[in-house]
Amino acid sequence: MKKTPNKLKLVRISIIVLVLLVSLMEFFYHPLDKIIRDRIFDGKANYLSCKELPVKEDVEKVLTEHGLEISAIKSLDPSIEFNIGKRCNGKGEVKISYRSRETRKTIQAIINSERFFGMPYRLNKK
Repeated sequence: MKKTPNKLKLVRISIIVLVLLVSLMEFFYHPLDKIIRDRIFDGKANYLSCKELPVKEDVEKVLTEHGLEISAIKSLDPSIEFNIGKRCNGKGEVKISYRSRETRKTIQAIINSERFFGMPYRLNKK
């Protein structure tokens, strides 16, 4: 059965619209990156722009003030590290490194928020 030119045009237009919709979704909501980061790289990002990140000093202050909570999380696994992620000049985020998916899930359950005491955080598997 041979397709008519109109059906081919409709298929092409549908594919273009679908690609544009997926591109827009990825640009604004990062669903593909979230899936890849979660399933393949076993991590979590915050997707904030440099403008949206807090100043590095505020992140240092939160890490200092919440040493007890950080120690409790580190007690899960001695390889867990808390650092200041410095993606942008003068700005920062809490960067938490760990070794296993189970540890990441436990850390996320303890934090139970998109922010670590008001600061954005990033989870990276070592």
